[in-house]
Amino acid sequence: MTSVHAEAGDLVQIRGPRGRTLGSALYSDRSQIALRMLSSGEAPGDMALIRRRLEAAVAFRTSLAIDATAFRLVHGEADLLPSLIVDRYGDYLVVQALSQGMDRLMPELTAALEDLLHPRGILARNDPRARVLEGLEQRVEVLAGDVPESVTATETGVEYEVDLRRGQKTGLFLDQRENRAAAAAYARGRLLDCFSYHGGFALVLGRACQETIAIDVSEDAIARVRQNAARNGVAVDARVGNVFDELRGLDRLGERFDTIVLDPPAFAKNKAAISNARAGYKEINLRALKLLNPGGTLVTCSCSYHVNEAAFAEIVYDAAVDAQVHVTVVEKRMQGRVFEMLHPQKAGMTAGLKAGRDGRAKSRSADIARAAARARRDLERLSQPAGGFDASRYFRGTGDLGFYNVGTTAMRALAKAIHAEHRGAWTLDDAVAFADALIEDRYLEVKSVGIEVLARYRRDFAPRLLPIWKRWLAENHSANWATTDSMCGALVGPLILDHPELAARLRDWSRHRNMWVRRASIVGLIPRARRGESLELVYEIAKRLHSDREDLIQKAVGWALREAGKSDPARLERYLRANGQAIPRTTLRYAIERFPEAKRRGLLIDTRS
Repeated sequence: MTSVHAEAGDLVQIRGPRGRTLGSALYSDRSQIALRMLSSGEAPGDMALIRRRLEAAVAFRTSLAIDATAFRLVHGEADLLPSLIVDRYGDYLVVQALSQGMDRLMPELTAALEDLLHPRGILARNDPRARVLEGLEQRVEVLAGDVPESVTATETGVEYEVDLRRGQKTGLFLDQRENRAAAAAYARGRLLDCFSYHGGFALVLGRACQETIAIDVSEDAIARVRQNAARNGVAVDARVGNVFDELRGLDRLGERFDTIVLDPPAFAKNKAAISNARAGYKEINLRALKLLNPGGTLVTCSCSYHVNEAAFAEIVYDAAVDAQVHVTVVEKRMQGRVFEMLHPQKAGMTAGLKAGRDGRAKSRSADIARAAARARRDLERLSQPAGGFDASRYFRGTGDLGFYNVGTTAMRALAKAIHAEHRGAWTLDDAVAFADALIEDRYLEVKSVGIEVLARYRRDFAPRLLPIWKRWLAENHSANWATTDSMCGALVGPLILDHPELAARLRDWSRHRNMWVRRASIVGLIPRARRGESLELVYEIAKRLHSDREDLIQKAVGWALREAGKSDPARLERYLRANGQAIPRTTLRYAIERFPEAKRRGLLIDTRS
């Protein structure tokens, strides 16, 4: 600019060197962006033009039939209303004026919004740091009507309690709504939501997952996650923590997940931060890919304007190379449609990545698939004719469970032969993949052979396997008490014997909504209970499960108590007498089986009196 004849915040006319009118703009005397264009040529940039653009922005959002009560109505330059943000939260509006010019026009804008939308209240969240660069005061104030301390908003069927005055941005991160809905199609198994804030991804994706962990560094944010999870009936383990540290810690513990979300804040808010931002993005993606089960999905996001889509894709690729996993990009997405009307600017990219094994493992995968298919054929060949051994008589309400009626001796012989054939070629992970392929089969004997083969790799068992076995249970791949107990006896129990520090994890299993996970929480401790170990934990979990109405849980608890009593019968008797009224009769009958008959009769009478 060669000359300026205006005051801070004026709506000015721009003229070229020959005096031709170039357009109208909002003027700032402090910002590096001195002019924010409103119109070009001779068209006047006045309040009438601004009102028409407000109407067009509102009409566009209305046409989208948005499945939410909270969404963006005006997105600054994208709606040709530079530096103006208007978000709707049900009956309330939250506005931000991020330049001197829009701040000057706020009384007129408030009146126009009241006339157009008739909100119950309008709140100005004029606290972003961008206002400091404009020489403007940072403040939060009610411009019209009344605005409560918190409001209720819904997105994609999830209800949130929103603090409009102190929440991030204008209360929620509204730009990811459509991405959350899209990501839900890939969500399954065990979910880890990093940088969770109020739990947007955790609550939407968690409805399709067996277990959800949400991590954020803010205690206030995690408190809000817990409130929102309770409000929506979604089980979320919400944890306060630094995501960088937590990802490393989860890897050290051998944790694995089927779905991971990385939705961090902007790491590069200016060009000087690009180098550190690239390192940060690579670190979290590398750690996440290491935690991802084969076939799992990583939803990874960036909202850093200075790290473009190509640069972000390169970062994720480098992370995959270092993590030694093969990934396939299944979707690339941008911010929601309400942010992209006329002039889309920066976009937060969400790339869905399917994690798999590297190319060298493809032939191994095919070998495992052939071995699994052959095991099924061998069991079918070994099946007993009608009228012989009938395994179904041991099961009540078998549902879709099928039986080849192959005896235990024959099944173990088949598992031994499979192990002998592949012992020199298969690693522990190959055996896990083989068992994974068989455990989800509907036939009891097929499941059992998978477990028997994997059990022969016991000396290589590592803590990272425990979440995989929990997933098998939570996804109902066990689907019956025999397979569940076989997993506990051959896999979970031996692993916990070798790694006693893992026993405490079964405490969380006992709270799981899946019955087979809950049964495994107590049956998995039986090998330690027989040694007189972890008895405190056995009694703790047993006490929690006494209120469980599932007959198969009650029997399992009784079984575990009976085994715990072998090393210390006096302690078992004290426990039964102290908690007798709360202990289901089925549990009690199993627990007292090793006592002499007179003692059994006495306990039955005393604990029911």
